[in-house]
Amino acid sequence: MRLISLDLENFLKFERLALEFPDGLTGILGPNGVGKSSLVEAIAWALYGSPVSRTRNEGLPFRRNVPCRVALTLEIEGDEYRVVRELRGASLTAHAEVSINGVPAEVGTERTNRLIASRLRMDHRAFMVSFFARQKELDALIAWEPRDRKRYILRMLGLERVDRAIEALRRDITDAERDLRAREAALPSLDAIQAARKAARERVAALTRQREEAQAALEATDRELSEARQRAEEMEAQQRRYTAAERARDLARQALEAARREEAIYAGRVRDLHAKQEELRRLEPSLQPLPELRARRQALELAAGLQRRRNALVRTIAHHEKTGQDLLKQAASLSKELSTRDGLQLAHNQAEALLAQTRAELTDIQGQIRSNEARLMQIKRERQQLDHDLKSVKELGAAGRCPTCQRVLDASYTEVVSHLEGELKALDGERDDYARFLAEDSARATQLQRQVADTEAERQRLNLALRRVAQAEARLSEVQSAIARNTAELARAQAELEEMGEQEYDPAAHQRVVDQLATLEKVEHRVIGLRQEVERLPAEEQALARARQAIPERQAALDRADEELRALGFDPAVYAQHRQLCRALEMRRETRLQEFHRADRERERALAEQQQADARYDDYQCQVEIIHERRLEKENRDELLALISAFRVDLIGRIRPTLATKASRLVRDLTDGKYDQIELDEDYNLWMHDDGERRELRSFSGGENDLVHLCVRLAISQMIAESAGGAEHGFLVLDEVLGSQDGERRGLILQALGALSRQFRQILMITHLDDVKEMVEHAIELRELPNGSSEVVASNGM
Repeated sequence: MRLISLDLENFLKFERLALEFPDGLTGILGPNGVGKSSLVEAIAWALYGSPVSRTRNEGLPFRRNVPCRVALTLEIEGDEYRVVRELRGASLTAHAEVSINGVPAEVGTERTNRLIASRLRMDHRAFMVSFFARQKELDALIAWEPRDRKRYILRMLGLERVDRAIEALRRDITDAERDLRAREAALPSLDAIQAARKAARERVAALTRQREEAQAALEATDRELSEARQRAEEMEAQQRRYTAAERARDLARQALEAARREEAIYAGRVRDLHAKQEELRRLEPSLQPLPELRARRQALELAAGLQRRRNALVRTIAHHEKTGQDLLKQAASLSKELSTRDGLQLAHNQAEALLAQTRAELTDIQGQIRSNEARLMQIKRERQQLDHDLKSVKELGAAGRCPTCQRVLDASYTEVVSHLEGELKALDGERDDYARFLAEDSARATQLQRQVADTEAERQRLNLALRRVAQAEARLSEVQSAIARNTAELARAQAELEEMGEQEYDPAAHQRVVDQLATLEKVEHRVIGLRQEVERLPAEEQALARARQAIPERQAALDRADEELRALGFDPAVYAQHRQLCRALEMRRETRLQEFHRADRERERALAEQQQADARYDDYQCQVEIIHERRLEKENRDELLALISAFRVDLIGRIRPTLATKASRLVRDLTDGKYDQIELDEDYNLWMHDDGERRELRSFSGGENDLVHLCVRLAISQMIAESAGGAEHGFLVLDEVLGSQDGERRGLILQALGALSRQFRQILMITHLDDVKEMVEHAIELRELPNGSSEVVASNGM
């Protein structure tokens, strides 16, 4: 893997930065707090996101409400990858995307993280320990006890994954043993299962015999019932003939009785019609004045209709006149209300403009408040760190070490203390300024909020008034239309009344004619009815003669039906007794059938119990087989645990010589062959050969100790990358690893690192030491600007 370029926007100390990475040894230089480590953190954050960041998302943007963006271009196995990661919006929503050779490959944080981890063949933890080496790690290698040093190196090289696998396998074995014990304890008694199977079979045999006996009894009853039903069918044929003859006799009797009733009815009708014929002769002369009275009634009804229409027109004219006066009053009132519309609209527009202006100003003030609060929190954190550093330096004195590089202060003590106190004083002044700004902005925001509330209330009041004016305008149009319609209808009514003129009408004479006509019309209706009924007299007399003639004929038919019924010789009582016998046999058959079904159900239940007993036996056999399989699985896990444990022992045995070989190769390159062999004993104590003599590392100088531990750390990085799947180990970051070296030793180490391009194509050296600038191939110098951000001052050799 090789780094190509890095673009930053609003990330930590950098508002905007574009940087390209050359091959070889590159120094990243600048004073403490200028953002040197932020550049390296940006590389890791672009690749893996939040898990590798030492800063929470809220602290990554340099300025609030501005997108935070990092774009990293790198080469992996010949392909160019460009990874872009951002924090968007006020909620700092994470977004990431990656393209390969200019073609989009993935979008989204999780998908991007998975792609990068897959292509680099390592997760974010392996990446950090593979490509980053810090002074604190070198100090730990020096100061730790041998067992702690051994545990740390083995953990960095991934041995803990083997230990986790062994622990998981042991848990599986324990679970398997627990499962075996539970299954063996849950096995039922085989003797009880077999006894239940035998009892179920015996019960099935007994119930089968009982079912066969019930079936035989049912068949015997069926035969007896069949014979009875055959005899019943024969008797039913005789009964149908008897019933038909009996029905014929009853019909003949009913016909005779009907003829006698009909003769009596027709005789009564003839007598009644003769009486009505006499009444008709008496009423007909009284109807002679009827036509003249009807003509007089028609003339009087016409005069009455004209009088009612005249009265209605008078009432209509009075109603329209009153309605017109009311509508004119409404129109005057609505016109007066419409005169206020222009003033209301002007006031409403002014309120809208003032509300928009006030809200915009309030939004700006609130943004300034959030920015001031964020800066105050940042100043608080920076002051706490500076205060802690100053106390540490004062407590240790000139013999202490620099809190950043761990170098002994000596003559730099006074300069460092003055620098820290100056930074504290500057931060206090900036804090007071921002606190004053925050108080002023908060007071202004409160005033603007009250102004927004008041203006909004006034705007709503004017809206309501304008809606009322619009309603009045619509109502005025309706009233004017109503006035026009009312005027037209009034004119029509007045014209019709004038055209009608005066009418003469006598209500008393009209009522007398109506009463006389009512009396005569009743007589007329009676006469009409009598005429219609008298017309039926001849037909009724003929029907009476026919009815009297039919009576002797129907009496003879009744006598013949009685003779036919006696000739059949059928006894209904005998037929009823035989039907009772059939019903008794049917009830007996139903009883036999229920007994058969009950025996059959009992047998089915017994068969089901037998099947359950067989199923329990099969389940027992299945559980025995499962226990056998689980026991074999546990034995296989035991063998696998033994193999992995042996593999762990062998792996630990191979790690130590491999690490020593790689560290020896590095120390030989860094010392130009002066030292060529590093050795790690079983407790991971470090030894180095000097002119063929094996010597403990503590017998060498402090600088040589740092050099050996740096070589061991570089060798660990090589082994981690190889164990992660052979990913190309293209670059390495060394963060303040030269702090404890003197100038001569630093020069030697940097010279030797520059010669390591065949192992590490790119080496990034982070340091606050200015004298390193002339010792590296390329240098990136950073400085802090007055607004707190940082920029690249110079970048030589790039």
